[in-house]
Amino acid sequence: MKAARRLAPLALLARAYSSATKAESQRLFDEINAFWFGESDRLHDEGKASFQKWWFQPNAAVDEQIKQRFSSVHSQVVASKAHVDNAKETADGTLALIVLLDQMGRNMYRGQAQAYSGDAIARSLAMYMVRRKFHEMLRPVKQSFVYMPLMHAEDIEAQDLSVQMYTELAEKLSAPDEDARNDGFGRFAEMHRDVIRDFGRFPTRNKALGRETTPEEAEWLKTAPF
Repeated sequence: MKAARRLAPLALLARAYSSATKAESQRLFDEINAFWFGESDRLHDEGKASFQKWWFQPNAAVDEQIKQRFSSVHSQVVASKAHVDNAKETADGTLALIVLLDQMGRNMYRGQAQAYSGDAIARSLAMYMVRRKFHEMLRPVKQSFVYMPLMHAEDIEAQDLSVQMYTELAEKLSAPDEDARNDGFGRFAEMHRDVIRDFGRFPTRNKALGRETTPEEAEWLKTAPF
């Protein structure tokens, strides 16, 4: 009689959550978007300013809150692409998984290789939205998060597309549009693309990913802008 093969914990998670129902997925998408963008989905005045502060500035308390609430499902999606098929049915669903994988992963695992474990899936979801123009169904501030996996990619074609999308977003909007932060995003996208053009990768990730830093990268890191 053959002994039962034991599955590693991550494999068990993958098996358990690989076929989420649409209702389960929708609850998850709603929770992610409400947490990240606010219950009212109206990012203005003091509320918007407070969100932007922890979106783009390290905050240990927020990081821990995200980890407590979303680390389990982050692992599930990375391991088995749980919820991905259901996410692709709506713009908000796809956005939610992009935020989970591309943004929340970086909050939960700052300075660790795991911070980038969801990048490939997030990038494929971003490309899915752009090709089908799903991103155009979203408010400008949400569109800007759709393009971030492209800006985070160690791939020059994705970087070129990132700059293109942020440029197009800025051109569509009447200035000033406080909801989109288009000027800052556009410049930041160009800065990311320049790094990939120069090095083919982000030297700031070398330590976390166990990569050897070249002398040229070491010199750049002395004054790295991000």
